[in-house]
Amino acid sequence: MVKRVGGAGDVLLTTPILQALKEKYPYSWLTFVCSPYGSEAIKDHPLLDEIVACFGGYEEILEYRRAGEELTYTLWYEYTPEKHIVDAYALCAEVELSSREYKIELRKEDRNFARNILLQAEPLNRPLIGVHRGPSWPHRMWAPEKFRRVLRFFKKRYGATVVEFSSDRGMYLGEGIDLTGRTTIKQAAATLAECDLLICIDSLFLHLAGAVKTPVVAVFGCTDPDKRLPFNALSVGVQTRGACRGCHHLQVGAFNSRCRRDRIYCLEEVDPADVIEQALKLLAKKRLPGFC
Repeated sequence: MVKRVGGAGDVLLTTPILQALKEKYPYSWLTFVCSPYGSEAIKDHPLLDEIVACFGGYEEILEYRRAGEELTYTLWYEYTPEKHIVDAYALCAEVELSSREYKIELRKEDRNFARNILLQAEPLNRPLIGVHRGPSWPHRMWAPEKFRRVLRFFKKRYGATVVEFSSDRGMYLGEGIDLTGRTTIKQAAATLAECDLLICIDSLFLHLAGAVKTPVVAVFGCTDPDKRLPFNALSVGVQTRGACRGCHHLQVGAFNSRCRRDRIYCLEEVDPADVIEQALKLLAKKRLPGFC
């Protein structure tokens, strides 16, 4: 049995651990226990035999089905903040990882949703740039006007089409196709797979981009990109050079953290020009017309 509390992004990052556990115990019955929202990220995973979705009280809820010998791994990264989340999970599960890539299982209907959404866009120009600005902890969120500066640069200079993602309708910036609060996790992932680039904060959508191999530029403040980014050459973290950056990783056991300063300087100091620079480099790697 594997248990992970927390958000859907935290759950998605457990998928390399599931692979390693099946390699270690090939004939095991693998149960995953998480929140209902988190369960959306691993629904239909081929290595899982059972998903138990519940709010807290895991021990009591599962007591009825305990019989015989059972191994239980509760996955925490909060107690080893110096490690990447995936490596921290591996330590909890006592496994060696053959791969650190995380994956999401997309169904045909999810991919059809994405294609239909994009077919309705008039006009649909490349590059197709996704954006996710929140919601999240207040000290992980970049200012809306800074996101707008980045997006308007690509719209004006390159005629880019923007797709806006969020679990919350209140996050719409008014810069492109509005999918805020309108998709399931897998519909969002399938649409991200069609995008040339995602610009976001440290969030579920950063991890979804990694799972579908979409290039991403993520803005970081209190968290450290080295502990959060996907393991590929398509993902870049932009962060302040200030001394307080990544302060969350100095707190063992912290499930959330609050800025101890009078303002959130780490995010205020991130310049849209730096995000644009990194985005241009990633688009050039894709060899899109106009970026080569």
